[in-house]
Amino acid sequence: MVFAQALTLMLMPLLTRLYAVEAFGYFAIYVAMTNLIGIFSTLRLEQTVPIAEDQREADAVSTLTVLMSLIAGLAVAVATTIPQVRGLLPTMKQDWYIWGLTAASATFMGWIQILTQRLLRNGKLKYAAMRHIAEKASFLIIAIWAASAKHTNGGLIVAQTVGNFVAVLMLMIGCAWLPKITFHEMFRLARKYSDFPRLNTASMALQLFTTQLPILLYSYYFTPEFLGYLNLAQRLAEAPNTVVSGALAPVFYRRLLTAGKHQYRRIFLRTTLWSATAFSIPMILFALNAQTIIDFVFGAKWHASMPFFLALAPLTVTRLCYMIQQCWLIMLRHLDVDLKISALLLAAQGLGIFIGLFFFSTLLEPVIAAAALTSVVYIAGMIWISRLIHRAHTAPLPQPLSAEASLT
Repeated sequence: MVFAQALTLMLMPLLTRLYAVEAFGYFAIYVAMTNLIGIFSTLRLEQTVPIAEDQREADAVSTLTVLMSLIAGLAVAVATTIPQVRGLLPTMKQDWYIWGLTAASATFMGWIQILTQRLLRNGKLKYAAMRHIAEKASFLIIAIWAASAKHTNGGLIVAQTVGNFVAVLMLMIGCAWLPKITFHEMFRLARKYSDFPRLNTASMALQLFTTQLPILLYSYYFTPEFLGYLNLAQRLAEAPNTVVSGALAPVFYRRLLTAGKHQYRRIFLRTTLWSATAFSIPMILFALNAQTIIDFVFGAKWHASMPFFLALAPLTVTRLCYMIQQCWLIMLRHLDVDLKISALLLAAQGLGIFIGLFFFSTLLEPVIAAAALTSVVYIAGMIWISRLIHRAHTAPLPQPLSAEASLT
């Protein structure tokens, strides 16, 4: 996964020269829509696949969620044939095939989630890694081909849809499975695992709205060109997330599993210091030379991306530090805290966007306000985690029972 993301970033300077700024704006709206629809379509029921009692039950749950994603995609495809529905996102390119590709890609996104869970159950994780490489390679090939064919406005959208389809095929090969419809069994399992959508939908909604909703809101007020500048800045600012979530966080989590309670505070303080330093220094160096780097690497037409990147830089550092320490909430069994922090992040971002849109007329101000407020929430989350660690560190160990008490 890290290699696939690195490949995309390495070829991003080529894409920014092949495609207009507006194309990246359309692409940002498309990605936000497919993520929201695709991830919501399964209502988190795909997470029951690895814990199903037997393979037959896992197959039935998989089929149920595949149908749910398909129905969601078809519903979007039908709804967007209505001009008034498409008008809800006036900045988006209004060509009919763009909306059809969005619906198809949302379905593929849901299927990718389901098939990945099947690979996790069967221990064939190498296909999950191969899926990322195949998806990114297909995306880049089609994107370059579309640009050469002068299909620059929707080329990135076509390329990503093909990439998602290739990812589904790769995962299907790894799973070696075809859906088999058994309605009675699917209805039974829907009732059995009804707690997953009931308890997880709120958390999922908070996370998705925090990451995807801003672009959709901005698209209602600003042109695709401004969204394109913001899209490039977000891609640069979020690039380190791949390394942290794909490599550093799992390694750190494994380290916590072997640590003694007396080591908790030392590990937290040391990793906080080192991660803040390691993330801040490159970000500061990049920010000091951002204009020169962006113009040289991505082209002079992306000059206006620099202020957006500077606005997102503090948020990037605080988010990365929090992502590493988030493992503590699993270790200490405080997932309720994660849900509360997610709610605060969404509220902070919404407040920042409202302030920026209400008092100013350009896109930069809401981005700055939202980034600043969410950075404060991430810092508060780190402090919250440190207090939980302190409480676990100072908690007395359970005393062994006396002979009389044990007999009683």
